[in-house]
Amino acid sequence: MTQTDKIAAVFVFNKSYLRHFYGCCHQLVENGRFTGDIVAMIGDDLSVEEVEMMAFEIKIHIVKFPEIDLPPHVVDVIRSLKTGDDRHLTKMFQWHKINLFRPFFRKWDYVLYLDANFNITDDIAPILDQRERGKIVAHDDDFPVFVRVLGDQFDRTSEPFRRLSRKYDTNCRYFQTGIMLFDTNLITETTFWELQDLILRYPCCGSNDQGFISLYFASIKKCWKPLTPGNGEIFYYDNFRRDKSKKYIVYKGA
Repeated sequence: MTQTDKIAAVFVFNKSYLRHFYGCCHQLVENGRFTGDIVAMIGDDLSVEEVEMMAFEIKIHIVKFPEIDLPPHVVDVIRSLKTGDDRHLTKMFQWHKINLFRPFFRKWDYVLYLDANFNITDDIAPILDQRERGKIVAHDDDFPVFVRVLGDQFDRTSEPFRRLSRKYDTNCRYFQTGIMLFDTNLITETTFWELQDLILRYPCCGSNDQGFISLYFASIKKCWKPLTPGNGEIFYYDNFRRDKSKKYIVYKGA
């Protein structure tokens, strides 16, 4: 890690999250004091002009990759899953997130991925300072309980999960994909395709991209480093403000 590292903040969104992106992007610059490149990876339902219009004075690098088009037989399996919620049915655009691991992003040293609907209240340096060569830094999804394991992201009753769990360790810790900070040296010419192959071979995840990105980096490649969520006085990140008496730099929800 050096002070001259090129870091890109990347957002992935479609039309339904365009206004969220506008607010989060401005907070990143104004409150978060982020001075690196900002990249918007947009869905097929958005035009470059729409995103540029919402960004106003902030320069945005806009990129489009084909949306993940799962074969009908895979979609049928996904529709049959028994999961804790219905994200696998209502938020299938989340699959688009695996495009973060295309060679395109190697032009930067690190990528900071952020969901487009975060609140950013202050300087994000305590998060950026956690970057590390050869690592993907992300928040443990079961913080602060640490009971659930990777296998709980999948439909354990399904035949694809039985095959997956015979080949890979699904009893390990895993991470959220809402915020990820990773060394782009982790991206090879085949990373995206390897992720897509896992999805097609084992379509049994209730959290869409999250289970498979965790499987790839935490279980298979073993290069995940848990994000340090705070220092006791301030929370750098959490999905929710669990302790309303403390300051949170990045959070989602109320």
